[in-house]
Amino acid sequence: MPIAFGGHVGVAGWSEQPMASIERTAYPRFKRFMSARELHVFYTPQPDEIVWAREAAGSDEHLLALVVLLKAFNRLG
Repeated sequence: MPIAFGGHVGVAGWSEQPMASIERTAYPRFKRFMSARELHVFYTPQPDEIVWAREAAGSDEHLLALVVLLKAFNRLG
């Protein structure tokens, strides 16, 4: 269970060292600004993705969430 220690989170019994900032990690991130073309090219769901998501999702809300996660995963890896 995470425990807060003076501005950073630690786990009981583990070292309470602060985490590196996101800029100093190897985690992929979204660009701060994207053009309309980039949004269209990379984030418009393909027909087969929509079919798959409709079969997997139980509601419209879940469909939206699943397609957003799918496209984000496709872009960030």
